[in-house]
Amino acid sequence: MSENVEGIRGAYRRLTPVEVGMVVRLYRHSHELKRTALAAQAHISDKTLERLEAGVPVREDSYRRVALAIGLRDDAFIKEEYIPTPEEYLDARGFCEPRSVGNQSQESIELASFVLR
Repeated sequence: MSENVEGIRGAYRRLTPVEVGMVVRLYRHSHELKRTALAAQAHISDKTLERLEAGVPVREDSYRRVALAIGLRDDAFIKEEYIPTPEEYLDARGFCEPRSVGNQSQESIELASFVLR
């Protein structure tokens, strides 16, 4: 669908397990939650949340539970949605140069925050 629209470079797709893990990890760290606390809120095991944050695929039900626990729609991690490229997202936000924050690039953090909107 996106190939027919000029200027659109992203794609309609599901987030990858690695992207989901990054979003959840960033959320947990930004809210100063321990992994065990978020796992309890999501009604999943600590080990399942550890695997999810590491980018290992988990059951669809686990994705739904974690999404709800962090305040997203239950299908946020499993539904196909438009995902902009990092460059496209940063252009829309007015960023002009890549920046680095620790071992995460600013682009990765911004892209993750897009998902959490």
